[in-house]
Amino acid sequence: EEASSAKSTFLAQMSHEIRTPIHAILGMNEMILRQSDNKDITEFAQNIDSAGNTLLALINSILDFSKIEDGRMEIVPVRYDTADFISDLINSVSTLAFEKDLSFKTSIDKTLPSALFGDALRLSQVIMNLLTNAVKYTEEGEVVLTMRYDGRMDERALIYVSVKDTGEGIRKEDLKRIFESFERVDEYRNRHIEGSGLGISIVSDILKLMNSTLNVESTYGAGSLFYFTIAQEIADETPVGDYEKKSEETREKSEKKPLISAMDARILVVDDNSMNLKVINKLLGLCDIKPELVSSGKEAIECMKNRTYDIVFMDHMMPEMDGIVTLHQLKEKGLIPEKTTMIMLSANAIAGSKEKYLAEGFDDYLSKPIPLDLLIKILIKYLDPAIISQKAKALPDEADKDKAQIGLPAIEGIDLKKAFENMPDRDQLTELFKTFCDMAPSDVKELSAAFESGVRGADKDHLLLYRVKAHSMKNSAAQIGAADLSRKALELETAAREHNLVYIMGGHDGFVKDYLEMSDRIKTALFGGEDKEDRVMELNTLLEKLELIERAMEEFDTQALNDLSIELDRHEYPSEKIEGLVDALKEGIRDFDAGKVKEAAAGLRSV
Repeated sequence: EEASSAKSTFLAQMSHEIRTPIHAILGMNEMILRQSDNKDITEFAQNIDSAGNTLLALINSILDFSKIEDGRMEIVPVRYDTADFISDLINSVSTLAFEKDLSFKTSIDKTLPSALFGDALRLSQVIMNLLTNAVKYTEEGEVVLTMRYDGRMDERALIYVSVKDTGEGIRKEDLKRIFESFERVDEYRNRHIEGSGLGISIVSDILKLMNSTLNVESTYGAGSLFYFTIAQEIADETPVGDYEKKSEETREKSEKKPLISAMDARILVVDDNSMNLKVINKLLGLCDIKPELVSSGKEAIECMKNRTYDIVFMDHMMPEMDGIVTLHQLKEKGLIPEKTTMIMLSANAIAGSKEKYLAEGFDDYLSKPIPLDLLIKILIKYLDPAIISQKAKALPDEADKDKAQIGLPAIEGIDLKKAFENMPDRDQLTELFKTFCDMAPSDVKELSAAFESGVRGADKDHLLLYRVKAHSMKNSAAQIGAADLSRKALELETAAREHNLVYIMGGHDGFVKDYLEMSDRIKTALFGGEDKEDRVMELNTLLEKLELIERAMEEFDTQALNDLSIELDRHEYPSEKIEGLVDALKEGIRDFDAGKVKEAAAGLRSV
């Protein structure tokens, strides 16, 4: 058991460490692809891109494996459109099949519900893994995807999914082995096929988390059939019909839903994250509502002593007094009038969250980032109909979203379409990006302060602050469409909740670097970045910082060292030699190695 735990910890840490340079390699390689006119160099760069993405996929598989073993993988249900879900799968795999001259067929049940509620990301990961495996191990013939509606169970739809191929097949004695981690059957025969041997193991484990089971039937030399049945909540019972046509209609001709006006609504929003406050303030502003905004449970209690509100939106994860504790205190003090609706706001979209918050006494629940259409539904449901009127302007449809992106440059790591769903106004979305950039340095500083005391210092109270701050940064990243960055914050938040200090130690520095780099990319793309002269730290200023670093080393002031290291990261330097010495200095700070710091300092003073 100890050896297994050590292996999992090693894999998780190494995977995080390896991903950082891979992203750098792929990023620099992307610049070569964009700028090179040399045919040979472009071909080399394309090969680097292909191999790099394969390596990244392997690393991500190892991370998934480690998360499952540690019990940290969570199922996050969301509403998703069935036709779009199927189309995305087919679009992703059809190119792979075409390149191998395979026939890719589908059998999609027209009675499937139009919209479902479940973890679409993980379900897509499962089906894509089965489809790509089928293509990889099939040299000729066909791959067939089948999705069928098999009735209901407890008001949930039972969806049958199968992937069939005419590939190499699996020997009967090897069928059990394919479900084991790092196992690849028929290794000699399949030596030319890339893979870690983790895919089917991860698929099986994810399905178990979703209360399903992966089954396989295979004839060696003739092909295989992988299949499972999964229960998903029904969001829209309307039959999907022709999924291709339905997907096109959803994307291009979706009916515009009206905005509402409720200028007399009395709304209180409680959230410690200023970016979250800005977002919901803007969204409510589209409905002509001017909410009162406060940043703590204590402030909320003071407000409700003096005023009454129609709706109170309360964040869950707040320092000192979280949303649940605040609600209980408000009830104890008799400060919640009968007509006031208490809505929990949380980025915890895991199964059972809504039931948990309702059991604590909230009237309803909204998951962050908050979709405007769901916010409007809440307002219509709980506000007095007499103060609500429809506006001529409608919610943006898919065509509007596509148009809105015109003029916004592509930013690596940002899904602009998702960002616009969260903030459906281009000017306000641009302002939101600016808020993210403005807050990034202080967010990182607060997280790093909690890291020093809560993780390095093993202080439980400060570890809670680390969890709260990671939760907040997770939502900020999700709000601007930075899904990968948001997921990394979720991993740190989960590790903090489970007191997994080893995992945080391995992931913190990489996350901080990624967060600041995202801020820099947004600044460069949207706001022209900073003038190079403003980013360059001159030698005299650097030598002043050097004295502060040496003093902090002598006094074991890890917080000061962390702040100084972050500051060094955010600057450029007058020459490559100085930049190399600064890198050595930062390495010494990170390792708390006085010898390295002293050697780098001597080099800088002799420049």
